[in-house]
Amino acid sequence: METSASNTRRIILFGQQNLQNSILIGFIHQRTNIDCQLISTPEWRSDWNTFDGQTLALIDADCARTERLQDLLEQIFDQNKDIQVAFFNTHNTSSVERLMAWPMVNGIFYKESSQQQLVKGITGIFGGEFWLSRRLIAQYLERTRSKPRKVT
Repeated sequence: METSASNTRRIILFGQQNLQNSILIGFIHQRTNIDCQLISTPEWRSDWNTFDGQTLALIDADCARTERLQDLLEQIFDQNKDIQVAFFNTHNTSSVERLMAWPMVNGIFYKESSQQQLVKGITGIFGGEFWLSRRLIAQYLERTRSKPRKVT
């Protein structure tokens, strides 16, 4: 990845300060050349808003209860910045999957996802893609589709 692109991107990983997450941020940085920061408290800090580039909030779905994750999403949503969100370590049919309805949630990675899949998805999200399972997209479309109004 180009150095100029990596300077305009960053990843804030919300998760426990443990060996697994420390290794993960090193792996992501090594593969993407994007700066990664590990934060153990699921709260948005206002000083992060001084960054002018793209931010990905990568949230460990196991780091807090769903209600607390919703509070974090609310805080992120209230920022007037280019912030994308992705969850990792998500269980299939977890309540975290319902959080994809938030406009800035562009990725959900499951417990069985490999590190390579995660890195590929992160790169895709920074490129404007969604990284969601087909099953999840199909369920979302079934819930939200309705008869369109006539075009006049």
